[in-house]
Amino acid sequence: MQDLRIIVPLVLLLIVVLVYLSLGKLFETFLVLLTLPSSLLGGFLLMYLLDYKLSLASVAGFLALLGIAAEMGIVMVVYIMKSLEEGKDKSFEEAIYEGAVKRIRPKAMTMLAIVAGLLPAIYLKGVGAEVISRIALPMLGGVVSAFLTALFILPALYSFKHRK
Repeated sequence: MQDLRIIVPLVLLLIVVLVYLSLGKLFETFLVLLTLPSSLLGGFLLMYLLDYKLSLASVAGFLALLGIAAEMGIVMVVYIMKSLEEGKDKSFEEAIYEGAVKRIRPKAMTMLAIVAGLLPAIYLKGVGAEVISRIALPMLGGVVSAFLTALFILPALYSFKHRK
């Protein structure tokens, strides 16, 4: 547990720095970082619903989840930024629509592939199954909530910022 006091803030700091370096813009970095609390909420909610207790393995699952959630947010923001750059003849709303909605299939396929990989890990039986399920469960809940946040909330906030 002493090591977690160093590792968790270090992972969070590293995610913030890498997201900022990859996007280069403060507002877009903030948008991506919004997927992190959403993913944590989804992970904790699923753990609560299935009556799992927080353990060292579940903390490892949450740390892996933070990276996946940041990646989902980055993909959404990059698609929107690219659509805005390419769509000089389009309205702002049309560019956001193209960046967020028209590319939903690859985003949904990525999320479904992750979920399909994690579901069997939750229902494993045998040696080591308890540890694997405690890693996979928070990731499963968090991936779904991060996907929904990236799909609905990030484009809405992008649009809201432009209107102001």
